[in-house]
Amino acid sequence: MKNKHLLIIFLLFISCKKEIKEIEITQEFNKIEEIEINIPKLEKWKECKDSSLVKNWIERTSLDSLTKHYAVYLSNKTDLKKFETDENILQDFAIVYIRKQEQKLKINQNDLDRIFNTHIRLTETKKAKIKDALENIYINENYLEPNKFLLLEDYKINNNCKTAVLLMKQYVNNPKYVTIIILNWLNIKNHLFYSSYYLELNGEKSIEIAKENNRKIVTELMNLNK
Repeated sequence: MKNKHLLIIFLLFISCKKEIKEIEITQEFNKIEEIEINIPKLEKWKECKDSSLVKNWIERTSLDSLTKHYAVYLSNKTDLKKFETDENILQDFAIVYIRKQEQKLKINQNDLDRIFNTHIRLTETKKAKIKDALENIYINENYLEPNKFLLLEDYKINNNCKTAVLLMKQYVNNPKYVTIIILNWLNIKNHLFYSSYYLELNGEKSIEIAKENNRKIVTELMNLNK
C-alpha cells in the first residue's frame, strides 16, 4: 500500500539515532522527557488520530515503538469510509510526532540547523534546484532512485522551526509517482518535535501549495504552544 510504504521509509529518514546521540547538541536535559502539547483545530484539515481507522493505519505504519504521534491531520476532502478500503486515496495530510529517545535533550533554536544538517548527511540526501528536479525527475529514471530523498530547499518558518522540502519516488514500477514531503524540525518548549506534510508532485505549483499548506499548519501549531 502506497502510504504505508511511504511512512515507513520516511521514519527511517529521521530515526538513525547516531546523529542525535553522538553529536553534542546540548549539555542540558529536560526535567520532563515527554510533554503534552496543544493541538490546533484547522480550517482545511481535521485531526483524526483517535479515529479507529487512523489508529490502525498508524500501528501498521509505525517503524517501532519509539515514535509517538500527537496529531494526524487529514484533508477535509478525505472520505474515511473510502480510506478504510483504499488507503491510496490519502492525499494532502500532515503528521505531528516525536522520537521518544530524543526527548531528554533540552534543545534550543540554534540546535535545529545542526540536527537538520546531520540528518541530511547521514541519509546521504542529494540536493537539487527545483527547476532542475522538475526537468529531470520524470524523464531520467536515474535522476532519483526509488526510496531516496531529494532536497529542493531548506528554510526557517520561524526561529523554532527548520523546514526542508523533499521529493521521493516510492515505487520502482511507477517512476512517475513522486511525493512532496515537507519535513519540519520543531523546538517546542525545548523538546524536539517533528511534523511532516505530504502531497503528490504535480508541477511547480504543487510545491508552492505544499509549502503554503505546511506553513499554515506549523504556524498554528507553534502559536498554540509558545
